[in-house]
Amino acid sequence: MTRAHLLHITFAIVTALATSTAHGACNFDIDQDGALNPATDGVLIVRRLLGLGGAALVANAVNPAGLRTSATQIESHIDSMIADRSLRLDGSGNAPTALSDGLMLVRAMVGVTGTGVTTLAIAGTPPRNTWTLIRQHLNGTCGGAFANNATGPAVVTQLPATLSSPWGMAFLPDGRMLFTQRGGSMVIVSADGASKSADINPTLPNLTSAGQGGLLDVALDPDYNGSSNTRIYWTFSETGSGGSGTAVARGDLNAVTATISNAQVIYRQTPKVGGDGHFGSRLAFRSDKTLMVTLGERQTDDPAAPTSNNAQHLGKTLGKVIRINRDGTIPAGNPTFGTPGALPEIWSYGHRNPQGASMRPGSDDLWLTEHGPLGGDELNFVQPGRNYGWPLVSYGCPYSAGTNTPACRPGGTGGVHAPTYEEPATTWLPSSTAPSGLIFYNGGKFTDLGWQGSAFTGGLAGSTLWRITLNGNAFVAKEEVTVVKNLGQRIRVVKQGPDGWIYLATDSGQLLRLWR
Repeated sequence: MTRAHLLHITFAIVTALATSTAHGACNFDIDQDGALNPATDGVLIVRRLLGLGGAALVANAVNPAGLRTSATQIESHIDSMIADRSLRLDGSGNAPTALSDGLMLVRAMVGVTGTGVTTLAIAGTPPRNTWTLIRQHLNGTCGGAFANNATGPAVVTQLPATLSSPWGMAFLPDGRMLFTQRGGSMVIVSADGASKSADINPTLPNLTSAGQGGLLDVALDPDYNGSSNTRIYWTFSETGSGGSGTAVARGDLNAVTATISNAQVIYRQTPKVGGDGHFGSRLAFRSDKTLMVTLGERQTDDPAAPTSNNAQHLGKTLGKVIRINRDGTIPAGNPTFGTPGALPEIWSYGHRNPQGASMRPGSDDLWLTEHGPLGGDELNFVQPGRNYGWPLVSYGCPYSAGTNTPACRPGGTGGVHAPTYEEPATTWLPSSTAPSGLIFYNGGKFTDLGWQGSAFTGGLAGSTLWRITLNGNAFVAKEEVTVVKNLGQRIRVVKQGPDGWIYLATDSGQLLRLWR
């Protein structure tokens, strides 16, 4: 059977087998309709490789709802891919052809994997002569759209864009990535990680980037669509009377011009205090579109001499998780504490420095990771009105102890919180990993590895990525992801991408994709 015959057969079954795969930005999405479809995108590429143009190129092969629909636009786009060799799937110096590259691409779009992609479509031993290598090339161009049947161990790829002390990250609807940089700017990175915008100034005064402070987390409005709703939210350390504290701001992002307008502070931690550590801070939206904010205790509590004056004080928002509306007002349904002067925004208290927060998919269950002192980092299921103990009890010890042992842990219980305080789901002992960022993975790309439903958090001091297995809300096990640990990088940001891969950002400015 000739390759031409195989190509003819492949197109005969495309309509029956074709499924549109949603993805972030992808060069192979020729008509830019947000889906990768062999009956449109695959056909357009093969026709162009066969030399067709104009009406013959686009006939019955373009989604009219796409953003790139004219023959001229499509010819130009495919020709640019031919010129930059991204269509040369086997990596050789030969020009791409319909009977090799086009055939393999359509097979991959239909869902064929392994040797079913490469049979009779590769001659000799070019640089990319296996499905594994070709899939990596396709995913590098298309953000992982060709990996639904991925197998093998997880690998890490450093993407080209470099960042300056990244702290927070949010995916835009088109697959691009919005980052905060602790020094005070934001930046938008392309979906393939190859380029980035100019720095974006949030346009708010009184931001201080000393110590652990600066521009911190970022989140899109639950109704963000890039047109009628362009609102984003971010946290930052703000100076003012008494020192500094965490503040929450919102504004409108123009993702085309990379600018922010209508910026305003909607919430301020109280009181502002001296020092430049333990600001928190992460953002997470509930299904009712109220906003959860984690706030550090600003290093006001000393486990060597614990008091109830700060993280335990319900008249302050040091060491708290709060729940607010999108305009900063207080929603109905927050817990009441029966304590005079208790602030109505408080959701939970007794926290130290929570730098990871995530809603568990399919629920409004908020989980967070927070730093302990000398050991005693925690993963907590955050419930309304509950007290998480700091600094009256902790599995961590004062730094002056030198080594973490049960005897030096505050509270006189060896660290045990229950029944007076909420017991953490798990802790890191005897050394701290300094967890940062938190997700619950539900992307379906690592199911055979047992990762579906796992929590992932980065390690700053530990220079690692942790996978945590839960059974319901009960801790089962945790392990380091070896390929990330081997990099020796402080992992600050952990996010699941729209392509199902896990994206990481390091304090040194690296942008990483964990994939297969």
